[in-house]
Amino acid sequence: MKSFISDLRRRAWRTAGARYNAARRLRRQEAVSNVSLAMLSVLSIAVSVVSMANLSEAPNVWWDALSIVLGVFLLATSLIVWKSAYGEKAGALHRNAEELTAYRIKLESVLARMNSGDVLEMSEVDVLRDEYDYIRKLCAYNHEPCDDDFFIRQHRFSEEFRLGCGCSRVGFWRSSFDAIKWFCAPLWVFVVIWLTVVLLVCFIF
Repeated sequence: MKSFISDLRRRAWRTAGARYNAARRLRRQEAVSNVSLAMLSVLSIAVSVVSMANLSEAPNVWWDALSIVLGVFLLATSLIVWKSAYGEKAGALHRNAEELTAYRIKLESVLARMNSGDVLEMSEVDVLRDEYDYIRKLCAYNHEPCDDDFFIRQHRFSEEFRLGCGCSRVGFWRSSFDAIKWFCAPLWVFVVIWLTVVLLVCFIF
């Protein structure tokens, strides 16, 4: 019985940590997308101004192409930000992580009672198990595997993630890869967009 409650506490701790990481990742993604929207808007206006300033010269079709590409990327980024609802998801995941943390603290008090000699009834165990499932499902969004991997990386020297020999079951290179993957996961779309814009600008000049 005690081992089951301990396992339930560990699952609540791990799920909460992964959802904290998911909230942080989504907030970073929201910030990057908002900056990209602002910069694309400024660049689009700048291209229009430059095109108007060069009316006396021979028309450059590449300026028109750049203006069209910027408009398409601006529309695409706006749709991505609107559809993804990064801020809403981050808020929901953070709140759920807080609820799971409060639940974990409750389980720690239950374990303290059991260590002092109290006996837990089977009905109480069922209630605690159902409560975990209920809290976990309160959030309509789930974290990604990279959030859980990054949580393990953060706590790889904790007792829960150690091997029998006492060393971490996640090596240095694996933990470094998980950290890079977690940090870069929300950025690749915007990297592709900006790389395309920069290459087109370099080609024009």
